[in-house]
Amino acid sequence: MVHGDVSQRMASMIPVLLLTVGFPDTLNWVTSLTLAGFCLGWLALHWYFELRVDAKAARVIGPQAIEGLREVIAATATVANKLSLHAPTGWRLKACQGSW
Repeated sequence: MVHGDVSQRMASMIPVLLLTVGFPDTLNWVTSLTLAGFCLGWLALHWYFELRVDAKAARVIGPQAIEGLREVIAATATVANKLSLHAPTGWRLKACQGSW
């Protein structure tokens, strides 16, 4: 329910839209640095929205939210998940506890 928010959807679609439409024809050091800066900025924005979603879900679910998040993290603890674009686990747990 919380992931259906317009801001959450736009945060996930921004890189797809910009990289498919705005990807340069020639790749040199200037465009590489520009793309790297854009990707870092987008990652920070993405993490902000993910942490906000975790905090909202914790408010909706209540005290059981922290245990639910731990179960999800434990169930998806694979190498591929560690390479995902989610915020660090400690930050997500703090967001669920309300100390974010």
